[in-house]
Amino acid sequence: SGNEDSKRFKVVNKEGKEIPIALTLQEILSDEEELIGFMAIILNNTQQYQLQEMLQHQATHDSTSGLLNWQEWMRQVQDSKRQILENGQEYHAALLVLNVDYFESLIHRSKRAGDIAIRKIGSWLLSSTRQMECRANDLILSHFIGDEFVIYAPLTSLDGANTLADRLRTGFQGLNLGTEKNRFHTSFSIGIVAFDSGISLHYAMSLALQACREAKENGK
Repeated sequence: SGNEDSKRFKVVNKEGKEIPIALTLQEILSDEEELIGFMAIILNNTQQYQLQEMLQHQATHDSTSGLLNWQEWMRQVQDSKRQILENGQEYHAALLVLNVDYFESLIHRSKRAGDIAIRKIGSWLLSSTRQMECRANDLILSHFIGDEFVIYAPLTSLDGANTLADRLRTGFQGLNLGTEKNRFHTSFSIGIVAFDSGISLHYAMSLALQACREAKENGK
C-alpha cells in the first residue's frame, strides 16, 4: 500500500495531435489504512519526450550530413539481413559508394562551405531516394567519411543498383552545392558491388570503395 505506479502513454487532443503524458497513480488510504480510492496525476511529457528524441537522433545520426552515422548504419544493415533470412528469403544486396568529384575545390573556399555542401547532399539523397520507385523504404544511407556516402540496398541485383546509380548521378548534377552567387555543380563517382551471404559486409564494402576509386581515376 502507499506505492506509486508511473506509466507513459500518448493521448490525442481535440486537434488530433498526439501528446506524450506520464500518468502516476497513488493509493488513498483511510486513517485505518483501508484503501478508499486513488489519485491520478497526469503530466504533459512533451518536453522530456522531445529531449529524448533529440538525444536519440544525435546518438544515431551524423551531425554534418543528417544521415545515419556509421555505427547505426552497420546496426540497421545487420538487422535488415537478419530479417530477410528469418523470412526465409535468399539473401542478396548491393552497396553503392558515392564520392563527390572536385570536392577539394569547394572546401578550399572554407570548411563551412564544405559542411554546408555535405548537409545539402545528405538532404538531397534522402529526398531523391524517397521519391524514386526503387524500394526506397528499404534503402539505408550513411555519410561514410569526408566526401563519401554509402547506400545499402537489400534484395537488389546489380542491374537494380546500376539503375539507382544512374538516377542519382543524373539528378545530382542539378544540385547547387554553393551559394546563389557562387554556384558549384559537380558529379558523383560511384562504386557498386552486388553480393550475397557468402561475402561479408566488410569485404563487400572494400570492393565498393575500390570500384569507386577506379571510377574516379578513370574519368569520374
